[in-house]
Amino acid sequence: MQADRESVYPAAMRRAGILALVLCLCSACGEKSQQAPTFVRAVDNPWFPLKPGTTFIYKGGKDGKAGRDVVTITNRTIRIRGVRCTAVEDRLYLDGRLAERTTDWYAQDSKGNVWYFGEATAELDKSGRVTSRSDSRSARSTTRVTPKITSQSSASLHPSWCRTPRRCTRC
Repeated sequence: MQADRESVYPAAMRRAGILALVLCLCSACGEKSQQAPTFVRAVDNPWFPLKPGTTFIYKGGKDGKAGRDVVTITNRTIRIRGVRCTAVEDRLYLDGRLAERTTDWYAQDSKGNVWYFGEATAELDKSGRVTSRSDSRSARSTTRVTPKITSQSSASLHPSWCRTPRRCTRC
């Protein structure tokens, strides 16, 4: 009986070792390399479209003051890390005075995802003088921002219950 166990055990170990080697090789061959996304000129994601000339006005408050936030999509672009980014102007008015002006930069990849590339912010006093730029962050500045997806493509947000996302007429 001892001989049977000794002859079966090495064979099983050999099979397990070969299986482990094959699985390692297969997983290494099957890995896709992370490629940098390809960016397109226009930001037309249906969840976050940036059509130049569009203006959004939001009303609310900040620090107990009545606020109005005016967001304008510009036709200006800037290159950050080799990517053409659309500039979005954001003006915050508190009690009728400009309190903060910000420029945000966005770009869209070929899959439809919108990426955030940073911002330049200036807080202003009652006279309109800049009091702080501490919230400014850009992928091209010394306080580097890693570009990140801010709005996914509609394909990646497709309902899980739908079996034909590319031909779906419900979404």
